[in-house]
Amino acid sequence: MGTPTLWLATIQWLATGSRHRPRLGRQSGDAPRAAIGLLSATALPLPSAPLFPRIALKSRRGQSIVRLYHRPKTNHSLRHPIMKLEHIALNVSDPVAVASWYCRHFQLRIVRHLPLPAQTHFLADSDATVLEIYCNPPDRVPDYRSLDPLILHLAFVSADPASDSERLVAAGASIVNETHLPDGSFLIMMRDPWGLAFQLCKRTSPLI
Repeated sequence: MGTPTLWLATIQWLATGSRHRPRLGRQSGDAPRAAIGLLSATALPLPSAPLFPRIALKSRRGQSIVRLYHRPKTNHSLRHPIMKLEHIALNVSDPVAVASWYCRHFQLRIVRHLPLPAQTHFLADSDATVLEIYCNPPDRVPDYRSLDPLILHLAFVSADPASDSERLVAAGASIVNETHLPDGSFLIMMRDPWGLAFQLCKRTSPLI
């Protein structure tokens, strides 16, 4: 009988009710202790992968007699720290003008400006969500106007998308489409003066 087979047979014997297994001593409690002694005497190695993820046998008084748990050791030093999104970056043709437009019409603020070599601007909203814009490399600026908004777009919370869209159209933006969702949410997809798509979102249930 191989090691796994003997372990299986012993566990099955332990799990069997006292009425269905032979007595090995004067008291029913001697049987589990005798079985444990048998395992110790045979000095069989515990299989590398436990045969039973969780087994607990209890005596008539409710006290645990044998417990075989598969509890992987947790090395707390290996736990990954919680990662937080720091920023999203976009390569644009005129970072100074783009930064000014979004600060003026979306109440973003410049939290860091690196004039050289690419006029890098870090723009943040009131909740510290950061958008980085720069022109680097200049010959690799995407043609945002030709991109489907579903491929790339920004999104802003709006209490009144209809009113905000009118205000932004007057500032040089254009409307792409409007969407009314079954839950009552209202979304308006637009483009800024450089063709980058953005969305005004009034959701019935906020994402966060």
